[in-house]
Amino acid sequence: MAATARAIREQSDVAYNARVVCPDGSSKHIRLVGHPVVNAAGEVVELLGTAIECTEQHRAERSSSAKEP
Repeated sequence: MAATARAIREQSDVAYNARVVCPDGSSKHIRLVGHPVVNAAGEVVELLGTAIECTEQHRAERSSSAKEP
């Protein structure tokens, strides 16, 4: 992903949302957050992160925005 490549290149944190399609055809929304870890030479050696499943929050936000005039 472009955001991850940019985070490694710029040695900055990354966060973005993604939609995942499951084998049964359903989809889930996840929030990905990462932080590059650098060695003594200043090179990125790994990207630590987590994925947070946020399907219900995404649905609630879409439902709320659909109700607005």
